Amino acid sequence: LSGLSFSTKKFIQFYNWKNCDPSISVPLKKDLSECRVAIVSSAGLIVKDKQEPFDLGIKMGDSSYRIIPSNISSNNLEEYHRSDTFDHSGVVDNPFSVFPIPHLIDLAKERFIGSVSDKHISLMGSIINPSQLIKQTIPEIFTILKDEQVDLVIFIPVWPMCHQTVGLVQKYFEENSLICSTISIIDEITIKLKTKRYLGMPYDLGFPIGAPHSYIEQKNNVKSLLSKVIN
Repeated sequence: LSGLSFSTKKFIQFYNWKNCDPSISVPLKKDLSECRVAIVSSAGLIVKDKQEPFDLGIKMGDSSYRIIPSNISSNNLEEYHRSDTFDHSGVVDNPFSVFPIPHLIDLAKERFIGSVSDKHISLMGSIINPSQLIKQTIPEIFTILKDEQVDLVIFIPVWPMCHQTVGLVQKYFEENSLICSTISIIDEITIKLKTKRYLGMPYDLGFPIGAPHSYIEQKNNVKSLLSKVIN
């Protein structure tokens, strides 16, 4: 939290964080090498020239989502995240540093996981009032990923409020027998949320799995994140 502004620190201190602890949770019933994996990232990415940008003018946050295909190239991804409290340069330089599709594809080739979903989910994680997220968005994206026969979902938040956004998605998924694991950049928030399963990272906000082009380091972090479901 040391790098955050005074106002952001106060917001984190006094905000009424949701309880993201699932009421029920089931263990993974497959080996990782048999699992189909999808990503939910809160970095606000869209498919350039094909999808509407997230609406940065919605006061309490845009709770909509975008479907990102696995065969996307990085230069066809564009960021629309409204927060000005983190360094956006890493996302702009390499969108896959917050949406690690190539990393999963490589891990599937190495047979560490079974396969990669054809569809992934992009959220704009700066959602202060998550009512619509909970009532509408989360059930919809759950159905999309279940239709994709996904066994395991990894979550990639990029700034403080993103932890709650992905935590609420994880809670619903876990309660409906879809196994999850999330990156945590600020463990103080993740602990407040009572998130079920997470991997703490030592990086700055905006760099959840490492520097933009440190691919091997990033892939190893994704591998560790996936391994959390069997620990």
